Amino acid sequence: MSEAPFAGRLPIFIGDDHSGRGAPAAVARANGLSIAVGSGVTASWWLPDPVAVRSWLRGGLGLDC
Repeated sequence: MSEAPFAGRLPIFIGDDHSGRGAPAAVARANGLSIAVGSGVTASWWLPDPVAVRSWLRGGLGLDC
């Protein structure tokens, strides 16, 4: 995260299974945001399902669709 093109950006991880279980800790070390989808993983933030993820992404992008 200290090299181009990542420097100065916010890392975000969104995951729904244990294959990415180390990612939330790595993202936290980089002062990023980790989001668990469903009950299969643990992260700083939680969304219930993929529909909620899409809604969250649309909101962050300022899209009304």
